Amino acid sequence: MKHNLIYIFTVALVVTTSLGCATRREGPALGTQAGTMRQGIYETPMDTVVVLDRDLAVWTGRDWSSRSKIAIQKHGARRTETSALQTIVEVRNRTNDAIAVELRATFYDEQELPLGDPSAWRPLNVPPQGTANYSEQSLAPNATHYLVEVRNAERR
Repeated sequence: MKHNLIYIFTVALVVTTSLGCATRREGPALGTQAGTMRQGIYETPMDTVVVLDRDLAVWTGRDWSSRSKIAIQKHGARRTETSALQTIVEVRNRTNDAIAVELRATFYDEQELPLGDPSAWRPLNVPPQGTANYSEQSLAPNATHYLVEVRNAERR
């Protein structure tokens, strides 16, 4: 009887462990929080700004949380004289201290496929209770969408 209980316990432990391994995903999971699930694939939202560091900004689903250090005031894109797509992001500092962030942009075509690598991370210093603007231009004239990422400059 004792051996049967040990056997049943061992089998249950092995089954539970193997089920846990079967559903475990490899790699970082934070990237999926920015997208939505459609047909089993996480999609990146187009024409938007994503704040990567939770200590910088917390989105409540309707507005920026009062705990957020920054808020994205406005963002958009326009065509330049050379037909490049230019994205502009206005970042607001909600604290009484200067904040240093870094931003980079990725540009996409009509099918929402990337037109190369993201731009280099560029620093942006935002004054206390003030705003600062970030701007980036696509290298490809057929860019129609953008995604801007924001992170804490002191994360390295």
